[in-house]
Amino acid sequence: MTENRAFWRAIHSLAHPLTIVAIGVLLVNDHWLRWQHPSWLAGKLGDFTWLIFAPFIAALFLSLIIPRRIGRHEQRVGLLAFLIIGGWFALAKTVPAVNFVTVQAWNGLVGWQGINRLDATDLMTLPALLIGAYIWRQAAHTAINLRPLGYVAFAFGIVATLASSPIPDTPGITLICETASHELITFAIEHDNFNKSSVVIDNNRFNTILISRDGGYVWQYAENIEISQSEDGGLPQNMRCSDESLTAHPENSLLQYRWQQEAHVELSVDGGITWDVDRELVELQQDVRLYYDGRMNDFISDSQYLLSPVSGLVHSQTSNLILAMSKDGVLVRSTNGIWDWVQVGTFVLEDLQQLSEIKRVIELHGYLVITLFFLILTSTAAIIRKPYLPNTDRFLWIGFGWAGWIVLIMLAGPLGNFSFITFGIVGIFFLGAVGLHLGLGAIWDMARNFRGAFLPVVITAIPAIAAFMFPFVLWAVGTIPRYFTAAIFSILLTGSVLIAAFVFWKPRLPTLEKAKRKNEDKTGKNLSATDSHNVLQ
Repeated sequence: MTENRAFWRAIHSLAHPLTIVAIGVLLVNDHWLRWQHPSWLAGKLGDFTWLIFAPFIAALFLSLIIPRRIGRHEQRVGLLAFLIIGGWFALAKTVPAVNFVTVQAWNGLVGWQGINRLDATDLMTLPALLIGAYIWRQAAHTAINLRPLGYVAFAFGIVATLASSPIPDTPGITLICETASHELITFAIEHDNFNKSSVVIDNNRFNTILISRDGGYVWQYAENIEISQSEDGGLPQNMRCSDESLTAHPENSLLQYRWQQEAHVELSVDGGITWDVDRELVELQQDVRLYYDGRMNDFISDSQYLLSPVSGLVHSQTSNLILAMSKDGVLVRSTNGIWDWVQVGTFVLEDLQQLSEIKRVIELHGYLVITLFFLILTSTAAIIRKPYLPNTDRFLWIGFGWAGWIVLIMLAGPLGNFSFITFGIVGIFFLGAVGLHLGLGAIWDMARNFRGAFLPVVITAIPAIAAFMFPFVLWAVGTIPRYFTAAIFSILLTGSVLIAAFVFWKPRLPTLEKAKRKNEDKTGKNLSATDSHNVLQ
């Protein structure tokens, strides 16, 4: 049996001095620097050093999986290793679905919480692969036997790869306390004050303290407030603080409130024997807020969003219920049953009716409008020019293009925010599958021979585009709570318009049974321009 040269090349690459340095820096960075001195630089340094040697570990495993009988085994293993590491790194940093799968696979593999943030700026570390490629090339000419060192480097490389990051701090309003003088105090993480001195309460770090003296309606920044913490770092000893799922009036135990996160708040006036829904939290059931309040940016800012209400407290002086709503500020219920959303610091419930914000929320769907028009044009061209491709191929590629368009609609939702990687997928689906194979040629043929068909295409495209965008506009203003519901409505409406247009235009746009070619008919004459343009008649 021939020697597995790809395996030994991966081992020698791991034993290279630059690889040893990269592994050492990553170990120091992920096991000390990120914990003691978290910063933007520490995150980028970890990614950069990992990308240097990760392809060698991948190549080592691939060399055992890919059969050696395949030609150019060593070169193919190396190329595939770099493509897998670079490609997966780029996707995991920019595509939420891939990031989610990566994080879940990590947790299942190592058994603890790791953090792989969605952050497109991490792609600036991809040039580290060039250093790895240089090492891989040098390893092919290594005359010294470095296999023992390579084994040790492999082990340390695995340890460095499986390092975890510290659990991020949680921004927003999560805790509310009442002082002995009946003032309400809340602690928060505001990224604008990230470098400000902080206080640790119940093992959570906060850098902002706000105070309310009117029962939770007006909050002001506070300084120099004395907080007596318990010895174990728990809740302040000199304050009464909010509970996580149920709270009662401090002087009337019969009056109790409980809540289900992002669902509703219930009220009991008989000490918890019976409960009635007092407030439906409909505002929190609209996933468009993932765009409005920037929760998608949590992946980038190393923060964590908590479902609201996070905790609640009944104010002893006013009997108001104050609910901590994380990034949405606080929700206050007065004794007469009136509910008010209140801004606390920089945290506020965004108003979805801001028309100026609709464009920001659905602007990426404009690219899908362009591809929709392209698909309508391509499909029309293929239908008119019947013999342009055999029926099977023609409808296969058109169907593939429409299917890809639907997939991209789903990727444009809150769980699949667009990135330039996604635009690469757009190119694959449309320019590659439909455009180069069918679309461009068919459109050129239609432009040359059937110019009169462009007006029907435009007439069809206008209502189709309006039907496509209408549900997303309703979603952007919050009247359709779920993105995927809006997406299904959009696809159904668009499909209905296109089917109606097809039924309407079919008798008015007869297909040409024979393609226009020189010397096609027995007389040797081309199809006249007059005949070509009369297909609309």
